[in-house]
Amino acid sequence: MPGTRTQSSRTPTVIENVGQYEIHIVCTDPGSLPDSGIFLLSIVDAAGPKSDILVRIIELGDTTAYSNDREAAIADGDTQWRSSELRLVYGDIETANEAQKELSQRINTLVVNFDTVNSEFTVTNEITVYPVTVNTTTQAVAKDNYAKATAAVVVAEEARNAHTADCAALEVELANIQVRLNDANSDFTAVATIRSSLTILQGAYLGHHASVGSYTDTIKLFNNASDALPDQKDDISGEITNIELEMQVMVASNASLATTTTDTITLYAILQARIITLNADKAAKNTTFYQCSVALTKAQADVVAAREAQDAALVAARAVCPDFAP
Repeated sequence: MPGTRTQSSRTPTVIENVGQYEIHIVCTDPGSLPDSGIFLLSIVDAAGPKSDILVRIIELGDTTAYSNDREAAIADGDTQWRSSELRLVYGDIETANEAQKELSQRINTLVVNFDTVNSEFTVTNEITVYPVTVNTTTQAVAKDNYAKATAAVVVAEEARNAHTADCAALEVELANIQVRLNDANSDFTAVATIRSSLTILQGAYLGHHASVGSYTDTIKLFNNASDALPDQKDDISGEITNIELEMQVMVASNASLATTTTDTITLYAILQARIITLNADKAAKNTTFYQCSVALTKAQADVVAAREAQDAALVAARAVCPDFAP
């Protein structure tokens, strides 16, 4: 018979404008269990199944003590029933992750315990010849194996927890890099706009300066050749002189603009290099985070394997020493 199977999903969601983390698990195949109703739920509102609250993963005697039909349980006046489906919502990802791991372990323990009862305790027409000789060496080895398996669980959990902390720290670092990258891009866009405007101003100045200079020279010729009165010619000459003085001021201003443009180009290059560096840092950190996530997945698998080995070692120890209490 295939083992008990569950299908689960973990999804970030938003409930009442607040970020939440939802776990959804369905027992799709009971395997060696009597049925798929492995979640013991408490009925809060008979008309609202979504308000049911998880009490615990069922225990061995619960399959006969509680119905796996909600309507039948309500009809019988029961306040608890066994469901094959479970939804849990948490406010932070750390708690949600730990809850998922704990649920997986408790389901595994249920199946191990049930299989142990079926394979080792449930016996029909057993014949025993007394006195029974117990091999103390075998008992000692079994107990020692359990102790080693328990120690291995601790080591595996510590390694898993270390990877969890490392991955969380990397997430924070990635978020900080992204903030700095956003700021750098904003600064770069602003400086690029200034640089473009200054370049346009300088380019426009050269043309206007040449045009105004040409016009003043033409006016001087016309004024000299004019039959206007001397006072009128002097007034026109004075205005031309004022224009030329203003043009000299504009020349100085444009020289300052040229210096500013050079400074802006330098700043533009610095910001461009900063963005390239931050993008490289982000890519490297993403690679490190991916590697950490892979290591965390393996570490969690090691924890599950260590716990399964611990369960098997306990079964083996109790097989030769029924009163063994870890």
